[in-house]
Parts: sequence; structure tokens; C-alpha cells
Amino acid sequence: MLIFKSKVTTRRRWLWLPIVAATVLSACGSSSSSSTATTAATATAASTSHTLHLAFLGDISQPPDPDVYYAGQANLIIMNVYDQLVSYKLNSATPSFVPDLATSWTISPDGLTYTFQLRKGVKFHDGTTFTSASVAASFKRRAAINGGPAYMVSEVASVDDSNPYVAVVHLKQPVASFLDYLASAYGPKMESPTSLALHAGKDNNQTYLSTHDNGSGPYELASVQAGQMYTLKANPNYWGQKPYYTTIQIKVVPSITTQQLLLQNGQLDGILHNIPTTAIPTLKQDPNVKLYVLPTFESNQIIVNPKTPIFSTQANRQAFMHAINKSEILNAVFPGRASILNRIYPANMLAPNQAPEISGYSPGAFQKIVAKASSAAKSVTVGYQNNDPAAGQIADIVQTQLASFGMSAKVVAYPGSEIYNWPTNDSNAPDLFVYSSWPDAASPYTWAHISFDAGGGLNFLQCSVPQATALLAKGNSSITLSQADSYYAQAAVYYGQSGCWNMLMSLNDSMALSANITGIVHNVGSPYTLYLAYLKPKGA
Repeated sequence: MLIFKSKVTTRRRWLWLPIVAATVLSACGSSSSSSTATTAATATAASTSHTLHLAFLGDISQPPDPDVYYAGQANLIIMNVYDQLVSYKLNSATPSFVPDLATSWTISPDGLTYTFQLRKGVKFHDGTTFTSASVAASFKRRAAINGGPAYMVSEVASVDDSNPYVAVVHLKQPVASFLDYLASAYGPKMESPTSLALHAGKDNNQTYLSTHDNGSGPYELASVQAGQMYTLKANPNYWGQKPYYTTIQIKVVPSITTQQLLLQNGQLDGILHNIPTTAIPTLKQDPNVKLYVLPTFESNQIIVNPKTPIFSTQANRQAFMHAINKSEILNAVFPGRASILNRIYPANMLAPNQAPEISGYSPGAFQKIVAKASSAAKSVTVGYQNNDPAAGQIADIVQTQLASFGMSAKVVAYPGSEIYNWPTNDSNAPDLFVYSSWPDAASPYTWAHISFDAGGGLNFLQCSVPQATALLAKGNSSITLSQADSYYAQAAVYYGQSGCWNMLMSLNDSMALSANITGIVHNVGSPYTLYLAYLKPKGA
């Protein structure tokens, strides 16, 4: 049985999300005023030069090493500096697989052998020719680093690179999500074996790749000023879309208010994430700015602590799931930029008939539970990560909603360093935790295994659902996607019944860019990320 054999292999044809590249402009204000004219001229001059100015909201948490990095912002660097074998189709909410450095591929009937035909004429930034040896070296290096995303190659038994333009990947067992791994922003990127050998040092290139790159993408990492600026330079020998912008300067600007002012003054060409709701009206009224709302798999949720007395039973947690007014949160925090999520997996990750719905707002049952609870049980802590203002807004709304039931809720902001220690030491963990995240790839496995399974990196409050964990593992070791999805759907039922994860919103990327810039190309699996080679000024 041949599972895939095509140049463009499509996964989940029924998956759909509305793409809205929404230009939110207004004719408000007089364009004849000197201040507006000056701002417009500055913005036009900035965006028509061959230097593009972007910003990070705080320094990146790890170096932009594709086998080490496992966070969010620096994907902007990694996805523009490195290529991968397979990609998700760009500017599509349906994550179908398309060629990148592999032009086509087949999968053996037993799901154990993937044969990739490789693109010819590709050069790495150091001048090395891309061949199957690059695939073998890249997979080997990821396994050796053994960082967060190393699991994506953990089932690779070997790579046959005897033919320079055919890479044959042998797996130890079937992995239903393997192509999703390869297409993921966190998936294995192709790296020059020459550079890997030359700069290996004692840490498998980690020191070198903290300030350099090893890719073949449209941009090269030209300089790193940690905490201040990251500079990319266009790759003159790139095999694909040739960039208009020859220099990308990404400054660290930790204030979103400052970023907004810089954008409106023409000193910054784009804000890529964390635009607060309060800034939207101003951006709408600025004729020199366009606001884009683009689909992602990012979702937010309230994680429930099963050790908290009032949430210690499944029945109480389920009642709480239906006691939160999601419409109030949507209208207050994400108007026009999100939709209510009533499923365990991100919106439309499974077919509608396979994605069990969690019914909506019905607070009566939880209100009765609170009425019978002791005074001590009615006092809870609602936490959120201190660099996520939207989560803080949600926590405040949850506090108010709980107060309406007669509960006393304290809102606490936690640093990431403390949050990521909770899975092993949750003595100071909150009773409820508001958090947003996205899956590593467009597969239910990559969402649920990390977010819900015991030992999962984002299962902060360590609720355990062993039946679901077993079904999830069966799904990912399936040979066919239809079989895998059947297991994922069954797992979703158990995760939902646990009441440990109250899914709130399916979030979109909100990006604001100079109105003079065109070529907005986005990947549903890579929040905060644009493909910079496609950007250019109007008329260029």
C-alpha cells in the first residue's frame, strides 16, 4: 500500500480556517496636515529602502540554532535562514505538504521508509552543495544535541545517502506525524555538513551557531548583538525567491507601545505579535499602517490544578469548564482577532465529525458546587505568564466571573523560569493558569503529547489522563492518517472529560506593517513569522 506519492502531498484536505489578510485602514484625519504628510513621507522612505526594520519584544530566549531553539520569536530568523525538506503550503490555512529541498517523496507500504528526491543546484551559505549527505548530517546533529525538538528524529534508524540526490530515511517504527515533523517550524533544518565538521568544537556547533548560521535560506545571519539587534543579509545565491530587502534589522524593543510609536513614525516597518486590543483603534485610523489578521494554530486555555480541593474531582472540573463565559473574554480581549474554541485540539485540526465538541456556557452546575463549598475552598489563585498581557486580561475577567459565583480569586503574574519548573515542583503553582501556546506541527499528536500528557513540557499542572495518552501513542504509530486520526479523536474524548484543560480561543496572528509593504506570506504553523523574501514595497 502506497500512502503518499506525489510532488505535493496533502494532509487533512478537509481542514479549513478562514484566512483574513484584513487591511484595517481608515480615512480619518486630514492627509494634508503637515504632521501626517511628514509621517507618510518618512514611512514611505523607510519601507522603499532595501533595509527592513522589525523588532523582537524582548531578547530571544535561546540562540537561533535550529536544533536548540524551542520558543517563538526567533522562528522569524530560523525560517528565513534555513530550508527544510518539506514545508507547509504558504498563505494557506490548510497545512498541505509542499516541496522545499525535497522535490517529491514516497512512503513504503509499511510506513518505515521515506524516499526523498532532492533539489539540485542548492548551495549552503558556506558554498557547500546540498546533497543527501546534508540530510544525514542534519538528522545526526539534531539527535546528538538532544534538545527539545530532538524527538522529531528519534525514530530515524538510518539515512541512506549513497545517491547524492536521493535521501532514503529508514524509521524504527511507523510515525504518522513524520512529514508534519519535517514541515514544522521546529523540524530538522538542512545544515551544511562542511560547516558542521569545521565548527563542531566540543558542543556540536552550539557555540558557533549562537552567532552564525549554517543554512541555505534566502537570508544569512550577519551579526548578533544579544539583547540589542539581530541582522540578516540577503543570500545572493539563493535558489528560490530573490529578496527585495537586502538587509533585515531586528531590534529588541521590549515595549509594545514603543514599537507602535516607531511604526507610526516610519522608524519600524512592522509589529509581528502581541498587539494589545487598546492599540487596535489607533492602528485602524493610521493611513500609513495595515493591520493583518492571519490564522495560526495558537490557542489559549485555562489549565486547572487537580490538586486544588474545589477542582479535585472530574465532575467539578467539568462543571467549571462550562462556567466560564468565553464570549465575554472574546469581546473584551480579542475582538475580530480570535474565535471561541469548544474543542480540545486547535480549531479544525481534526475533521468536524471526529472533533468532539465541549458544549458551551452553562454555569448553573458550578454555581451549586461553589454554594456548598467551604470558605477556604472558595479562595483560589489565577495565574498567568508575566510577559503575556492578553493572558493577564483574561485572568482579570476570570477573577470577576468567579466573584459572581461567590469565590475569591487572586490574580498572580509568574515568570517563565518558575512556570517551567512546575511539572517537577508545583508547590507554588496556582489553582488556575491562563496560558496560550501552539503545537510543534499541524498534527494532533504534537499538540496533545506536549500539552496534556504526563511529562509533557506544557502540562504545567500535571493532570494525568492515561487512557488518552495510550490512544495518542497508538495514533502516532499508525501507518495511515485515517487510522491515526481515529485514535486522536478517541483521545480527545478522554482529555475533554478530564476537565483539566478549559480551551478558550483559537487565536490569529495580529501583525501591523507599513501600508507601503506588500507580499505578506505566512505559514499557519509558525506564529509571529513572515517569509521575508516575499516582502517588497508597492510597485517594486
